[in-house]
Amino acid sequence: MVAWQNKLYCFSFWQTNSDKSAKHLESQISELTAKLDQSQREIQELHSAKSRAQAETADLGQKLEEADSQVNQLNKVKQTLTRSLEEVKASLEDESRVRTKLQGENRNLQSELEQLREQVCDTGSRYGIGYRGRGNTAVLPAAMAAISR
Repeated sequence: MVAWQNKLYCFSFWQTNSDKSAKHLESQISELTAKLDQSQREIQELHSAKSRAQAETADLGQKLEEADSQVNQLNKVKQTLTRSLEEVKASLEDESRVRTKLQGENRNLQSELEQLREQVCDTGSRYGIGYRGRGNTAVLPAAMAAISR
């Protein structure tokens, strides 16, 4: 009987240990299942984030291409405007040179006119014809006619 008692004691000890081990293993399985579920949720979140990031990357890539296209168009417009500006500057410089030249010629002609008026006055006074200065254009042809006689 002692042998049976020893066997029974060993069996109950083994069963108790087995029960404890089974409960411990069930607890570990439960923890691992919870961790697995959490990992799967995280994987799904990461896949979702990856999909959003890819969509955003595609959108940003398209916007970048549009911006590059606009920059190219603006550069073309800038080049056109720069050429136009250079042409206008050159034209302005030409007009300025012509204006300066014409102003010089005008001063020279004014000076010549003044000299001719003085000559007419001097010549007219020699012949007794008076000249009253600028604006008296009727006297000038009469004075010229008197001089030529």
